[in-house]
Amino acid sequence: MTKTLACTRVQITFAVLVIAAMALVMEGGARLFFAIKELRGRIVSVDPSVLDEYEIPDPAQSWNWRPKPGYSATIDQIILGKQKENKVLAVELLEDRASQLQVPRDKVIMRINNDGFKGPDIDKTHSKPRILTIGDSCTFGTMFDEYSYPRTLERELNRMGESVEVINAGVEGYGHSNVLGRMKEFKALRPEITTIYIGWNALYAESFGVEYYLKSVRLFKKAYGKAQEKRFGSTEMALEAYSKPKRVQRDASEVRALDGFQPTFMADMEMIVKEMQSVGSAVVLITLPGLFVMNEEPSQRALKIGHLPIFTDNPYVLAKISTEYNQRLRHLAKSLGLFAVDLEEWSRESLKSRDQFFLDSVHLSEEGQALIGQYLAKQLLPLVRSEKQSTRADVSQNDNSCLAIPVVEIQECAA
Repeated sequence: MTKTLACTRVQITFAVLVIAAMALVMEGGARLFFAIKELRGRIVSVDPSVLDEYEIPDPAQSWNWRPKPGYSATIDQIILGKQKENKVLAVELLEDRASQLQVPRDKVIMRINNDGFKGPDIDKTHSKPRILTIGDSCTFGTMFDEYSYPRTLERELNRMGESVEVINAGVEGYGHSNVLGRMKEFKALRPEITTIYIGWNALYAESFGVEYYLKSVRLFKKAYGKAQEKRFGSTEMALEAYSKPKRVQRDASEVRALDGFQPTFMADMEMIVKEMQSVGSAVVLITLPGLFVMNEEPSQRALKIGHLPIFTDNPYVLAKISTEYNQRLRHLAKSLGLFAVDLEEWSRESLKSRDQFFLDSVHLSEEGQALIGQYLAKQLLPLVRSEKQSTRADVSQNDNSCLAIPVVEIQECAA
């Protein structure tokens, strides 16, 4: 009996060791997979078939992408492009917004300039103070570009008597690494002011809970998702994800666990700041306003139009991670002595009811974008005037031969 029991214990111990070894091998393989995937993402060209018709692989960094230089389109042309890509939700939204905004179907509503930035051509003489707005789709704006906050910001500052040039450097789908990939190009623009409004894509891509510690679990979920997409189709899967039921629970354990959440990409954010500062640009950090916030119960409409990351079905999880990220942004601005525009705080009073100003969880409607542009203009006005006075002071310290030189060349003349 004792001999049999001892044998059983040995077998159990052996089985546990085999299972543990297999788990370690699986976890090691998963970590290697994600490490290679991250490296591959920086060396393999982006697949053009996954890009919109107004985007191309970036010639300077083929793993990256950017708006297509010289592109322009009417609302009908954009809708046709979305239909070809089978983007059902985008088509419905464009049809609805075109009707509400009363936009003529043959009017050009979006243009990418010859340098690959959404908006008008860049003033090559750099004759006016230049503001570069770095960001993702929230900065790129909707297809109706005249409402985007960069265009509104420019109009408002001009109306206030400060003639400026605003370059929209927002790109749909961008995260911090995408911005860093184009840093040489952004620095070459020599903006007097750079605003940075980015973070949603990176937050949606974060890992939490078991997935954060065990890459094998994350790999399994990724493989399962790919299998489901292959079986049912990407469009159907996207529609299902968009309409999945939401569990509204503010005091859930997964929400409490996010107290003090530290995003993994803050070092990249700090690098972006310092890179732009290196060319003399005054950097402005902008916090993220979102549809879901911790101190409000989401409306039924918000629950209908809002979309959540794959790692949660609770809107308060998204609200919590964005709140924590915004807090990190405030700390970073304070530690580096940067100017910050707190859109999260501003939105509490200015975007009521919130569901009337958002198209989904993170993207503001044309009306919401215009409000942001107006607010940014008021906030940046003192900084614009300060930068203009600083430029004049730099010019006055040099001989008269510098007076006719564009702003972009003033530093070289002084040297």
